[in-house]
Amino acid sequence: MSISVNNRNYDYWEGSFKGYSPEELLALSNKDFYNLMEDFLDIGMNEEILEDYDFFELTDLKKGEFLRNRFLSLLTDCNYQKGKKEINIFRVIGVDEIGEVNFEEKGVCWTYNPENIPLLEFLHLKETKKYKIRFAGITPTDNIDWIYSLFLDFETEYNQELRVYNPKEVLLTGYVSIDFRTNTLYSKDGDISN
Repeated sequence: MSISVNNRNYDYWEGSFKGYSPEELLALSNKDFYNLMEDFLDIGMNEEILEDYDFFELTDLKKGEFLRNRFLSLLTDCNYQKGKKEINIFRVIGVDEIGEVNFEEKGVCWTYNPENIPLLEFLHLKETKKYKIRFAGITPTDNIDWIYSLFLDFETEYNQELRVYNPKEVLLTGYVSIDFRTNTLYSKDGDISN
């Protein structure tokens, strides 16, 4: 899958099982999942996170089962359904002017949980920007880097991130702009609403 020029500075999974769909990943053995976890550790996964789960006390096959179950939880949390071709995703950015929003390059870091947006605004947006823009969209399930998203599920649990390959394949279903200072909500057409 090609990655747009503006998003090449983001990480995508280049290791074992690259590009696998959720069904292909779930068909893997626990030994394969163990090998995938070893790959995660090799690229620098924060081991302190795993200590909370007594991960290092488990046998290799139990470690694989642990990662499989974590992946199943991710699929459940993001409301993935076998056979469903699209998934709902959400994102927030900060801008000084509404005209700064590039609807062609909507970004690759999305969340599957819309209730997570206020936390992401607090953690990632600078209040020096005038507006926060909240996006809702859908994207094909094969536009998700499922393995790197699983890695991020450990690294940045609060983000609940899904990493998309190509932001041009995200179809916006809606967006709103919100004034940072007053929290006044503006509709898509600029009309003030409550």
